[in-house]
Amino acid sequence: DEHTLTFVFDGPIPEGNVNIAGIAASDKWGRSVPRVEDDARVGRLAASATIGDFVWNDENADGIQDADEKGIAGAKVKLTLPDGTTQEAVTNANGLYLFSGLAAGEYTAELILSSIPAPPEGDNKITTAKSFTVDLVDDQQFLTADFGVVAELPKTGITADLFALAAMALLLAGTGILLVVRKPEDEDDAVITA
Repeated sequence: DEHTLTFVFDGPIPEGNVNIAGIAASDKWGRSVPRVEDDARVGRLAASATIGDFVWNDENADGIQDADEKGIAGAKVKLTLPDGTTQEAVTNANGLYLFSGLAAGEYTAELILSSIPAPPEGDNKITTAKSFTVDLVDDQQFLTADFGVVAELPKTGITADLFALAAMALLLAGTGILLVVRKPEDEDDAVITA
């Protein structure tokens, strides 16, 4: 009869190490069974890298996390895995998110801006990088995939050129108003002042 025994090892095995298992056994009559060796190259047992970590309200729109700027709860972050599939994480009450248990490889984290409610007037705008692509190695913790968001006021439709033209027109009109013709009692002494 042929029997199969399975042994489970629970613990980290450094990549590239050789696992040699030797089993001593005997048959039902007590006779020794020749030793069997299994030489197998093994890698890591579990993926251990992480990507995160913060989505916040960047009130001054400078792309820098200030101590008084609060996290945004309920924001969704999409992670694209090395095989092209995606996962989503939702920020907690403090604006924190985390993708953990990742194997080595290239990942892209991207904020789903539409998951954050827009202000009554205007739209949300990302003040940091729109996505972070990182080539993770085993056990790496990449916790700087942070996204700043600010409410952007609606556009007025007035461009800088139009504003400059309107300012020039007002300046010319003001100059014209300052031009005063004063007629003195003696008509020969008319003076024009500006």
